[in-house]
Amino acid sequence: MNNSQESVVLFNQLYAKAEEAATELARPWFDKSLFSCRSTIISDYVKEAENTWQRCQQLSQTSAGNSAQHNWLIARLEQQLNTLVQALYRSKPPQARSVTKAQLHAQQEKLTTDLLGLYQQLKTYKEYEVRLGDNLRVVQQQLTLHSQSNTTTIKQANEQQATQQQVLVAQQRLQRCQKAITAVERAIAKLES
Repeated sequence: MNNSQESVVLFNQLYAKAEEAATELARPWFDKSLFSCRSTIISDYVKEAENTWQRCQQLSQTSAGNSAQHNWLIARLEQQLNTLVQALYRSKPPQARSVTKAQLHAQQEKLTTDLLGLYQQLKTYKEYEVRLGDNLRVVQQQLTLHSQSNTTTIKQANEQQATQQQVLVAQQRLQRCQKAITAVERAIAKLES
């Protein structure tokens, strides 16, 4: 599609073929990462590809014509057009494939195994969180005792400073553990959805 006339002809053909095809799909056919449109009307996907082509043209006319964004848009447009041509001229969903019972069973087993592993990891991290929380409380109590002392010697000041450092380290460890717990919980939620 080096010039506007070729692109107009191509998109007109795609629109015509979309009109010939079923006007409404039973469900969206196309990959969410390829099309932002979530329609059941094929011509909406053709329109999105045409918009991608127009954005490519606009970028090529600016000084940023060789930018990474322009290259990404061109690659996306090629994928969109290939997918549309496949869907419209073969009259079947682009990624439709039959899944055998064995494949389905294997997928379910893998999902179950992954979930069990994640739940075990979550349990371990929760145990770490309890121990790290306990450790933090002990160190904070030590810091409180140091700060309540009426007399301050150089030795006590050094001990207080060391205890403050231990509190900081314990807080950081607890935060890292809590972030790991959140990540595992998200992974579990993603697999269960």
